[in-house]
Amino acid sequence: MVDPKPNNELKETKNKDDLAPLDKQIVDQIQKSGMPKETKDEIIAHLEMYRGPIPHPDILEGYQKLYPNAAKEIIDNGVDESKHRRKLETARQKRRGLLAWTSLIVVSIVTILCICISAYLIVNNHSAAGSIFGGIGVFTLFGGVVGNIDELTKNDDLTNSSDHYNQ
Repeated sequence: MVDPKPNNELKETKNKDDLAPLDKQIVDQIQKSGMPKETKDEIIAHLEMYRGPIPHPDILEGYQKLYPNAAKEIIDNGVDESKHRRKLETARQKRRGLLAWTSLIVVSIVTILCICISAYLIVNNHSAAGSIFGGIGVFTLFGGVVGNIDELTKNDDLTNSSDHYNQ
């Protein structure tokens, strides 16, 4: 249970560094408010940081009292949301894989084409132009592969905010 008279200031914020940024903002706003210290301590002591698509059991119980089967519908909605999210993530990963293979094939074709042109030019006594085309082919292959490594290995869930709403 919660101690009605906390013996240290805002004891729930001991591990403030472990909180999410939004939760830190809430705690900071409470700390900076003009409320008396006792009120702040009580609010922080009762503050429950809860995340996820399914509300805290106490909140579910309140909804259940208002509307029969509300808790079941809320939980079902949370489960459906989770399934939908996984489906979207699977589709995004498949799309990224397809783009990677397409990119690899296009880069390989350009490289082979440049090397073939290079060989043709060198055989026909155009060594300078042949060397340039050969270099272009090698750098195209190298650049295409290295450029895709970073793009395909980054974690979009953490770095690409355009896919997510701001919480």
